Amino acid sequence: MNLSFKYASIPTNMDELSTRFTNEIVEPWDSLNASLSEQVALKPDLSDLTRTAGKLATAFKEMLRSNGIDPKQRALISSDIALMCVIADSAKASLFASASKKELLSIAANFEADGSGKYKFLRNIMLIDHKRLGQHDFLEAAKRVGCELIELLSIKTDWTPTIIESTTGFEDKVVLRSPTHSGTPVNLQFLKRNDDGELVKFQPGSWQFDLLPPL
Repeated sequence: MNLSFKYASIPTNMDELSTRFTNEIVEPWDSLNASLSEQVALKPDLSDLTRTAGKLATAFKEMLRSNGIDPKQRALISSDIALMCVIADSAKASLFASASKKELLSIAANFEADGSGKYKFLRNIMLIDHKRLGQHDFLEAAKRVGCELIELLSIKTDWTPTIIESTTGFEDKVVLRSPTHSGTPVNLQFLKRNDDGELVKFQPGSWQFDLLPPL
């Protein structure tokens, strides 16, 4: 299929565009990255973090549109932008108000298992789960879209996004800290390194879970 796109001219005020990119893309992404790296039990579904993700996806879509690029057309050649468009559209509807929209974004705590009963917290991951587009890491997808926009719109920035992982060591228990005294539900996801050193999904036979009180 031959896809041709007609883009309107990009604004010449690149300083204004760079400032907007920093405020609407870089700062929310960095904030999400920092929050998800904390060894804290996070609500799996609707939360301030998923709301921030919805706003970030909307910012991507609006930045494309305001610079003369139809997001829906661009989504035909960029699966990451397609994901952001889906999330942005869902965010319009009362921020994931329906059950199906709550399932679009979820959070799980990622732990690396050593295979001998020890576990290490890596980070919390925000998962996109879409019937057609599949399962994706929101931070990774948003990082790629941000880098795509930098190139596409010739944005001047020194942003070099790197996803933060915890530096904690292995422990005998799966340990998280509760953000509240009443506790919180949490999803856990276990990973184990294969022979090539890659982290792949793993299901341990049993484990101990320790939910620490808030600081």
